[in-house]
Amino acid sequence: MTRWNAPVRTAAAARFYQAAEDDRVVRPERYRLGVDAVDLVIDRASRGGGDAMFGEVADWKPGLEHYLGSAAEDGRLNALGAKNAHSTAVGRLRARAAIDTYLREHPDLEQRPLPAPIIITGGWRTGTTFLFRLLGRDSRLRAPLPAELGAPWLLAGDLKPQQRAERLAAAASGHQMLHILNPAMAAVHDSGPDLAEECVLAMGTTLRNWGFTATTRWTGTPAGWPGSRLPRNTVSTGASCESSMPTTDDDGSSRRRHIPRSSNISSRPIPVPA
Repeated sequence: MTRWNAPVRTAAAARFYQAAEDDRVVRPERYRLGVDAVDLVIDRASRGGGDAMFGEVADWKPGLEHYLGSAAEDGRLNALGAKNAHSTAVGRLRARAAIDTYLREHPDLEQRPLPAPIIITGGWRTGTTFLFRLLGRDSRLRAPLPAELGAPWLLAGDLKPQQRAERLAAAASGHQMLHILNPAMAAVHDSGPDLAEECVLAMGTTLRNWGFTATTRWTGTPAGWPGSRLPRNTVSTGASCESSMPTTDDDGSSRRRHIPRSSNISSRPIPVPA
């Protein structure tokens, strides 16, 4: 068995960590985790507008409580980790509201016929990302980019090439920080705004999907929660990614289709729409 050793922190990485520690002193509310931080996250995500914009409370609040509780109790996070966990919760709630708004403003979108996606599934480190990106280079297929998964409403519709390029480039900062914090990560799973990514980036608007269990060692099983029927602005598995998110196909051609990737082989059941 290969033992993993944390990379030595570079000077650039040390600056990121120190900046988070300094910022936590000034703005401690942005680093709070645990169930007690739920109302704070809701207020920040809604910009003081209340939780009505996020839809049925039962669809997302249990997941939010579990996620923030686990981040506080299990995550053992430093300031930078706490900030990222808190911001992730805020971002996923805002994504719920944005997706719901877009779908209400474009009701015909959900009726648009879509070709069946190609599903790639496999265990960790078995080459699924390589195959996924290789297939994505075929001009007849379409593999989604990180920004298209994380904020699809910003890239939907008829955008000029320059507008699209600018919005894709705006997503680069997160990848750059990851590469600085862990330079060895690129050898395991390279990432960037122009590299296709799996659909886990589109999941999480209920804060119940497997991606959250991987980041905070949360041991709960979302499939065991009662009444787990997922709302329309939810992406729960790679297979449902295409039908649940605003499409970003370049020309609307039926020849082109997204290639959702789902490498979530684990011991935890994953909720699917009833």
